[in-house]
Amino acid sequence: MGWFGKKRSPLEKRLLDEHSSILAQLFGSAREGRQVAEGYLGLARQKAEETGVLGVSSQGEDYLARAASDPEFGARLAVKRKDGVTDEDIRWWWNMDGLERCMMCVSDENSRMALFMSSKQEAGLTAQEAGAKVNRYLPLYGDMSRPTDPQGDDRPLPFELKDRINKWRMKKMGDPEGLSRQLDSVSSFNALVRKEIRAGNL
Repeated sequence: MGWFGKKRSPLEKRLLDEHSSILAQLFGSAREGRQVAEGYLGLARQKAEETGVLGVSSQGEDYLARAASDPEFGARLAVKRKDGVTDEDIRWWWNMDGLERCMMCVSDENSRMALFMSSKQEAGLTAQEAGAKVNRYLPLYGDMSRPTDPQGDDRPLPFELKDRINKWRMKKMGDPEGLSRQLDSVSSFNALVRKEIRAGNL
């Protein structure tokens, strides 16, 4: 039996409904939004199974305890602390089921890819220009910077900041011109987020 015929858990149903609603607004079609959300959920479940996090949740306190007792793990958390990650952020991210975390990542990856492709195909930008546009308008998340990732304030943001950033973005959507002016003063969306965190605005 394929993925579309599987019986879903309450969590899977919730994730499907939430993302279907968002995508329906984006595509202007409830049916298309639902189909895309189905695809996201399938990819998220595959990612969760491959990484061993499916059904794993309530890890926030364990994460903090390990950071206090394991020097190497603590050093990784210290890097996130410099980006403004708090205990509350740790608990929010790591107490979620692994499937939900993977669903968020899949959604982010697809949003970035969609903007990249439209920038190349519709706006006629080069791959480098399209990549810069994506980094300008959408956050880039990641635990560790790869050699190919942006560096400095443009480097990937900790996943744990996602909830705060999403809420901040929603507020900024009420003043798109103001947000555009702010983006004009920095090199990327991530750089603006870090600037706002340092200023105590996020």
